[in-house]
Amino acid sequence: MSAQHKPNPPARWARVCLITTALLCPAATFAAQSDATVDNAAERSDLVFAGQRQTINFETLGARDGLRLRTVQGYASMPLNVRRDQLVTKAHLDLHITHSPALRFEFSHLNVLINDEPVATLPLELDSATGRDVSIAIQPALLQRNNRITFEGILHYAPPNECEDPTHSSLWLHISKNSSIKLEYQYLDLDLDLKDLPLPLFDPSDQRTLTLPFAFASAPGPESRKAAAIVASWFGAAASYRGATFPVRYGELPSGHGVVMLSGEQRLAGLNMDNIADLNNRVFLIDHPTTPQAALLVLWGRTDADLVTLATGLAAGDAVLDGSSASVTSTQIAEQRDDWDAQGWINVDDGEYVLAQAASSDLTVWGLTTAPVSYEFSLPPDTYPLSENSIELDLGYRVTPIAAERSALNVSYNREFIGGAELDFSNLSSDKDDAIGDLELSVPQELLSGRNRIDADFHLRRNTHRVCEDFDPFAMRAAMDPGSKITFKKVAHFAELPALEKFANGGYPYSRKANLNDTVLLLPAQPDAQRLGAALTLVGHVARWTGEPALSLASADLSEIQRYSDKDMLVIAPPQASDLPESLRAVSPIAFQDGGVKVRAVNRLQRLQGRIIGRDVASAYDVASEVAMDAGTNVGALMQYQSPWQAQRSVIVLGTGKMAKPMDVAQSVIEPGSAQYVRGGLALTTKDNVSGYALGKPYSHGKLPLWYATKRWFQHRPYLLFAVGVLAVILFGLILVKLLRLMAGKRTKE
Repeated sequence: MSAQHKPNPPARWARVCLITTALLCPAATFAAQSDATVDNAAERSDLVFAGQRQTINFETLGARDGLRLRTVQGYASMPLNVRRDQLVTKAHLDLHITHSPALRFEFSHLNVLINDEPVATLPLELDSATGRDVSIAIQPALLQRNNRITFEGILHYAPPNECEDPTHSSLWLHISKNSSIKLEYQYLDLDLDLKDLPLPLFDPSDQRTLTLPFAFASAPGPESRKAAAIVASWFGAAASYRGATFPVRYGELPSGHGVVMLSGEQRLAGLNMDNIADLNNRVFLIDHPTTPQAALLVLWGRTDADLVTLATGLAAGDAVLDGSSASVTSTQIAEQRDDWDAQGWINVDDGEYVLAQAASSDLTVWGLTTAPVSYEFSLPPDTYPLSENSIELDLGYRVTPIAAERSALNVSYNREFIGGAELDFSNLSSDKDDAIGDLELSVPQELLSGRNRIDADFHLRRNTHRVCEDFDPFAMRAAMDPGSKITFKKVAHFAELPALEKFANGGYPYSRKANLNDTVLLLPAQPDAQRLGAALTLVGHVARWTGEPALSLASADLSEIQRYSDKDMLVIAPPQASDLPESLRAVSPIAFQDGGVKVRAVNRLQRLQGRIIGRDVASAYDVASEVAMDAGTNVGALMQYQSPWQAQRSVIVLGTGKMAKPMDVAQSVIEPGSAQYVRGGLALTTKDNVSGYALGKPYSHGKLPLWYATKRWFQHRPYLLFAVGVLAVILFGLILVKLLRLMAGKRTKE
């Protein structure tokens, strides 16, 4: 992974913590399966407290293809975030390096820097060109909470006093993705204060998926489940791109950080709060009674309804949180919210968005090989372009005049190339002027996603008219204009469903309302811990996209489903999924039976309709049936279909076979490696694979202008064009006959 080197402030002596990283799960096969077998969330929840040593490889840090250094002075770097509650006492870098055998070795070497402080200079040798292992000790004092490891390759191939091309193909060095950093650390005692929340339960410097257990005395009722969902969504919004899972325990404390929810006379073994029994209806942040350095967030209400008040005050920020406990007596929230007004989304109705607000890298790059300038932002998943040019990029750039002609700027949208151009040097009035230009591109509709990334990649060339002229790569710079923007000209809010990919990559349809006031969470009356954990995880997933807690989410037992027929439904099926209400089972693409699932057969009309709209329904049915049959009782399912009560409402159901775990299905939506296969109307989770299928009756959500709606209606029913054509001919003939008769009558009278 090549990245632009960025100077950092000088290293200071600081308290430092364990390096944590985002786990990037690679895809296994196209649109069918993933090797990202879901871990047991409860087992992973105590990772921070599992030991005092850890080894993290570079692939985990984000260098999925390793680090590749090119040219006479190549750079690559990786961010390195650390937790606040741990102190690193020892650190080692273990590198596996390969490099070109054509280098001039007396002039070539590799520099390693931590926060711009050199820690090692490694000479390169011919004998080790095919591979070499190196261990480098790092002084813990160099590490801060936010760090950067930088590798600088000084590479030469020409003998002294001979010309050298700084971009020659023989100038390369590769650091393996299996290289690693080894850490030893000790835990720090931190003062617990509610005003520091979500610390220490969630540390923003921790790049891993957040796993935060919830503990209850017993299976909670709808109000307690709503309170837990609000708290889970608050942490899910804080975890953001990392993702979050919320395993549940009944009757016991989590062994690490966790959330405890109690009401009335409920108690948990190991948690002694009898001496403050008169202080219920409060939020507490306390030390874990058995695990040092772990903390518990305790919500203790007189009733289940009081738990909702506590959770709302905590998540909405209404309560004055200070010290180890705080009371919450009332809260005020806005029940009604406009669609897509959450802070996590770009408002496409505004017409344009300045991309500098979403820059995830420096706007300026330098050198002969540069990292792309990147922008990351979220679009409402129902953004529907009405023409090929509905969404356009207007990218301005500036480049120093020492770059040669035929330098280029290439642009990718969600890692797909959408266009590029040679940089324009025609406006230079002197050698001192920078070249300034613009690049306008249209974004194809099929590339739009909930989370979007634009990469503007400069390919700079040097002037080679005088080949022996000394060249300073630091002088060659390029930058994206801070005024570069994305423009939305003709778009509507419209989605063709079922589309579980919009749920996995955008939380749709629930994320349409920031506070989820159009959503109801439905569970069995006495949900087991696995099902409640799956429910909290999915609600937290939606909040990851909106960036706000689900303050107005409704919660009910499945038996009350018809009371909420006007809402979008998130349903966690009971252990015997055949106990689902008949109204839901009748429209489901699968049937639960004999402890497993059976994919419902598709009739000829459904196959024909699938072909018309470009879906191979027959093949999807055959493959899904085979997967479900092979998995037997170990299969989990995520389904989406239209509400049987309202056409503009959706139902997503999580169900499992007898031996499958609902948390595995929920985590398949969270983990990047498996979420990419959650799509269509049915996603199946087995022991080894996650696969999505375009099954289920098509429907839509949103509104199109009349002309576009008419055109789309006929596109999905082309067989009706013949009938319409015949009717049009008949109607035209009748009108023509009538006109001829009128003309004949007029001539007769004359």
